Amino acid sequence: MAIQDILDQLEKDKKHKLKDIEKDFNKALADLKAEYEEKRKNSHDSIDNRARDAKAKVRDKAETASMMENKNETLKAKREILNKLFADLVAKLVQSSKNEEYLVKLIETVGTQYKGGQLIPAEGQVDAVKAAVKKAGSGFTVAHETVSKQGGFVFSNEHIEIDLTFESIVNNQLRDDLESKAADILFS
Repeated sequence: MAIQDILDQLEKDKKHKLKDIEKDFNKALADLKAEYEEKRKNSHDSIDNRARDAKAKVRDKAETASMMENKNETLKAKREILNKLFADLVAKLVQSSKNEEYLVKLIETVGTQYKGGQLIPAEGQVDAVKAAVKKAGSGFTVAHETVSKQGGFVFSNEHIEIDLTFESIVNNQLRDDLESKAADILFS
């Protein structure tokens, strides 16, 4: 019986060893599954984070682009208002009851620097320029042709040509100074 006891003991040890191996295998398998699940979760979280970051960047870019477009549209509208304001100012100067008086002052100013020359009136200003030349007592001649501008005239001699139309004076000389003041009044 001693052999049978040894065989039984070996069988018992074998079963016990198999249970230990199976237990170690199951633990190793569970550890691998947990590690895989952790990596999968981290990978999934990383992908989610990158997607969230990319979405936030796209949203921020879209918001910035929208704000810039709104700002540009606002600036464009303000520019149009100011352009209309200055165009209306030129029209009012031309239609003003003091139009001839303005022309006389321009002719006198040119007369202090130049003794001879020709005045080319702006469209619709021929009679007003002729009357102003007469009133100013200058020796300038008034051309029969006109320039395609509003109010005033262009002074010309053999050496120089000076644009003294109301349109030019307002837009090229006064506008820079007046525009910021008008914008403050209109848009503040």
